[in-house]
Amino acid sequence: MFIFTSVCLSSQQRGLLQSAIGDANSKVTDIDKNYITVMDEVIYYCGENPCEGLQTDYYDKEKSKIRITGEFKNGMPVGVIKGYYKSGALKFSYLPYRSSYKYHGRKYKYCLYMEYDEQGNCTRSTDDKNGVEKKFGKDGFLISVLNYNRKRSSLKHYTEYFSEKKKKTIITKGNKYDYDEDGRLRRHWVRKSEKYNKKYSTMSATFYFVEYDMSDNISATGRFYTNLYEHDQWLHVAPEFPLSLDAVPLQDFKETINHQTGMKNVFKWDYANNKTIIITYKRQGDMWLEIERKSVPRIVTN
Repeated sequence: MFIFTSVCLSSQQRGLLQSAIGDANSKVTDIDKNYITVMDEVIYYCGENPCEGLQTDYYDKEKSKIRITGEFKNGMPVGVIKGYYKSGALKFSYLPYRSSYKYHGRKYKYCLYMEYDEQGNCTRSTDDKNGVEKKFGKDGFLISVLNYNRKRSSLKHYTEYFSEKKKKTIITKGNKYDYDEDGRLRRHWVRKSEKYNKKYSTMSATFYFVEYDMSDNISATGRFYTNLYEHDQWLHVAPEFPLSLDAVPLQDFKETINHQTGMKNVFKWDYANNKTIIITYKRQGDMWLEIERKSVPRIVTN
């Protein structure tokens, strides 16, 4: 039985690797409960000891269906590690490169990691040596490309597609651009004022956005402040951005201005009473006139 963590993958990708290997039987349940992390490097355990030499794990007691197979030295992969579906189709392959790099005084190895569906189509490829991760749809078209720093400390460029050659989202450091299927820019996000909170282990940030109508005129602007980066509807690349305004948590602060109607909505969290205060303004010349204020049970998402 293998107990493992991943080497050159991020914490999010470790989870993907674990789920790629995982299965619903009791053997995998044990793995999920007992995987061992050692200095962010991949360590494979066969029973209670690090795997050594050629090792193969199976789904069944009869050893007819391979789950994982590979070669190890002191628990470290020294060759290709392969995982399979119960059907026998290749599920993933994992290759640690010989080359490595140092970061904050520690040595990390590069790796090449590939995921497949049961029909044999590649759904994800991650090449740490070149700093590129690609995701593919069921029909083989490119879903997204992530270019990142080889030391996995920063994003260089991220592009997501509606379909082949039709860009949906582009992210560079601190900026996110959302497009419609006709290629028009619909929203530009800017992320600023990042601050790490040691006490709560959160990274708060202020976001600004500009929306455009079908004629490329500014239709809305706004800003919001939040700590919650683990929201389900957020795009989890670094830096993280909401997928849409509807995905923005409202418990901290949010402000939106509709330039066509001349209306502004402000959402604030009433910490003392655990409620959300919603204030509506109407533009009067160069000033904003408050026309409505209400307090409602705390709104977590819009």
